Amino acid sequence: MSDSKSVPFRAFQLRKARLARGGLRFALTFGAIAAALFAVYCFPYQENGISEGFFTSYLDAYARAAGAVLGVLEPHIVVSGNNIIGRFSMSIIKSCDAMEANILFCAAVLAFPAPVWRKPIAVIAGLAALIAANLLRLCSLYYVGVYFPSSFEFMHVEFWPLLMMAVALLDFVAWVRWMQGPVLGPLTSPSETAAGHASP
Repeated sequence: MSDSKSVPFRAFQLRKARLARGGLRFALTFGAIAAALFAVYCFPYQENGISEGFFTSYLDAYARAAGAVLGVLEPHIVVSGNNIIGRFSMSIIKSCDAMEANILFCAAVLAFPAPVWRKPIAVIAGLAALIAANLLRLCSLYYVGVYFPSSFEFMHVEFWPLLMMAVALLDFVAWVRWMQGPVLGPLTSPSETAAGHASP
């Protein structure tokens, strides 16, 4: 192979190896962060402990938020603790908060190679979008329970969890585009750029 052909080939190989290393590092970091966050969320805390009290308050707040949204069209809605009581009653428990999608989104953003200062912005704004989507989910489930009770289980267990994962993925892709802004610079290293532009 002539030098003129081997230079761009070497640049391609360098880039391919660099992307492979970056992909492996992202996957390992993503897995470690997701595992840690799931452990914190799913740990069997003491029933009356501080941690369990926090999660109870958190779920109660979720129920109040969903009740406030539903109250616009359902003035007789009552929220008691984590229970929404109206024409159809629901209890907001762990897994009703779409935490799986939230955790995977956070882990992906934190693991992604991007400027550190951009990650908190992406996490906060991305979680806000996911929480809004989940409130829409809870409100829709309320009306499914009112008008189509036989479909409630399917919508609750199968349809909406998959849709929330899709929303989290789109959320992540959107923030990756922002995190890959001009601050990151070119994807190729200076040596690769020099090799790619060497004269034949």
